[in-house]
Amino acid sequence: MLGPAFGYALASFSVNMFVSPTLTSTITKADPRWIGAWWFGWFFLGIVLFFFASLISLFPRQLPRAAERRRLAALKRKEEKSPDDLTEDNRPASFEDMKITLKRLFSNKIFMMNNYASIFYFFGFTPYWIFTPKYMESQYQQTASDSNLYTGSVAFAFTAIGILTSGFVVSRYKPSARKMAAWNCIVGAITTLGYLSYTQIGCAANDNAVVMNENPLDGTLTSCNSDCHCDYVKYAPVCGEDKHTYISACHAGCAGQIDIGTNATGKLFTNCSCIASLANGTLEGGFGGTATPGACPVDCKREFHMFLIVMCILKLLGSTGMATNFLITIRCIAEKDKTISLGISFTITSLFAFIPSPIVFGAIMDSTCILWGKTCSGTGNCWRYDGPSLRYFLNTVTSLSIAIAVIFDLIVWYLVKDLVVFDEKDEIKDTEQEKKKPNA
Repeated sequence: MLGPAFGYALASFSVNMFVSPTLTSTITKADPRWIGAWWFGWFFLGIVLFFFASLISLFPRQLPRAAERRRLAALKRKEEKSPDDLTEDNRPASFEDMKITLKRLFSNKIFMMNNYASIFYFFGFTPYWIFTPKYMESQYQQTASDSNLYTGSVAFAFTAIGILTSGFVVSRYKPSARKMAAWNCIVGAITTLGYLSYTQIGCAANDNAVVMNENPLDGTLTSCNSDCHCDYVKYAPVCGEDKHTYISACHAGCAGQIDIGTNATGKLFTNCSCIASLANGTLEGGFGGTATPGACPVDCKREFHMFLIVMCILKLLGSTGMATNFLITIRCIAEKDKTISLGISFTITSLFAFIPSPIVFGAIMDSTCILWGKTCSGTGNCWRYDGPSLRYFLNTVTSLSIAIAVIFDLIVWYLVKDLVVFDEKDEIKDTEQEKKKPNA
């Protein structure tokens, strides 16, 4: 888990710098148009990978001890059996043998039910591994740098704690397969409720922060800025003196501009036909107010901290099921099939979870976009999402996917009643032998 944690930390550091370090940016990091140095991470990791690849290339084709073990094993087989006396374990691999192995695995109910559960778990979890920074940005007005930092440090720290804790408990107390499967069901049920709770953790101030000033059906502008020709104006939010955020100075109907500084944040947009003019904190009764670059500040700290608390709890609990789920998977398979079973599990989850999940949830996010950038050839990036729609749609689909996984976990719980995870006879035998040893 240290790899993703380091990756998110590196991403946070990278996007904190402007995409062209030699240039001075005219916008701040809080501006949604900010583009960080996304390339720096690849450049840094490329150097590190080249260094370790150079060391790996120095290794021999076979390590000496491994080669010696293979030589002794071959001699032993040659002494004990003739070449014509081949058993199933040392028979050369063939396509027919692979068919028999696959049939044996696919008829293993515990193995398949556990894989079905993993598919739906990963299908629901994948968007949060990928889109969590974007979710934090759109829901709680966090910067890209802060979002990556929280995702990498806080979330993965609790995941690592959960894995280590569950590993210690399992190795210390050696629970039965039934108890492990039951714990997986409990964790899945709590996780489902946790993701459902995300639908209620929203920032109303951020949801209603931007005044669109255009018809969402056809993109036509309202009367206050209909003469400004803002169709292809990029998203450049401004904060009006009425404390509302507008898509751009053009969308706010601003006709004038005053430079009061050396950079973009030192500008003052004047005579804005869509912004109410205020005097002494009260409405004068007309329009033509002023605006400053950047979105109006929104206080979402309370909601964001609640989101982080729930996320950390879910990461901690969810990771405790990794060890128990892995043990059930490898114990329900014969020794000779363990290697290929892991490969099949990874293939199944890739085909039905890791590949389609980003596509499906990416389409869900696109469907909740209320402000698309426009280009000469079509649609550009999404600048603004409908907060409530994204929150409800994304988390409801995720919760449904995890709930289906819990159903398969319940089936696994029923099927593993006779599965032996730890060999109790050997443990009793070892304990008795330890008692018989004379004291030093």
